[in-house]
Amino acid sequence: MDKSDKHMSQASKSMQWRREHDILCREVLALEVYKHKKGTNEAGRLEQSGRFNLIQGRFKENEKTELAASGISVPEQDELDVLLEDIAERERAAIAEASEKKGQEKATAEDIRNQALERMGQTKKQKSEDGQEPKERKSRRSSNEALQLMQEKAESDKAFREEELKIRKKEEETKAAQFQAMFTQQQSFLQAMTQQQQQNQHMQMLMAQQSQAMMSVLEKLFSKE
Repeated sequence: MDKSDKHMSQASKSMQWRREHDILCREVLALEVYKHKKGTNEAGRLEQSGRFNLIQGRFKENEKTELAASGISVPEQDELDVLLEDIAERERAAIAEASEKKGQEKATAEDIRNQALERMGQTKKQKSEDGQEPKERKSRRSSNEALQLMQEKAESDKAFREEELKIRKKEEETKAAQFQAMFTQQQSFLQAMTQQQQQNQHMQMLMAQQSQAMMSVLEKLFSKE
């Protein structure tokens, strides 16, 4: 008896619950335990007894032996072998699918991260190149400074105009005072001249009266002679 026959004979002696194996494998296919991570409720329902791991391990060992041995005819598979092979193929497919899904998720996450970094970089670059915020702040500051300068200039012009008006008013008041003083002086001069004329007229009247009185005296003297 060769090694494969011995192995199969020993396996047949140790496996006394063949129908239970069939039922167990059918449950594995129905629940698709190979798609769930170890430690989850779905996987634990069948793995906690160790029976499925036992028969699956033996099936994989036999599969490796059969593939390694060349020229040996493969014995006819019963229902258990078919189920185990189906489970193994589905497990390999599930592992490949999970690996591909994980790679896609990683690529998607990396793509999202790169897009976020790119947007952040574009935003920083735009702010750095355009300088919108500093320009706006500078523009507001320039506008405020210009407005303040305009207000100061307006206040300065107003103060200058007020001072100019005060000066003009003072000049006009001074001129008016000078005119009044001149007018008063002229009035005083005219009044003095009038008084002088009146005095002259009075003197002339006195002189005329004196001359007439002397003439009267002389006439009387001459008339007596």
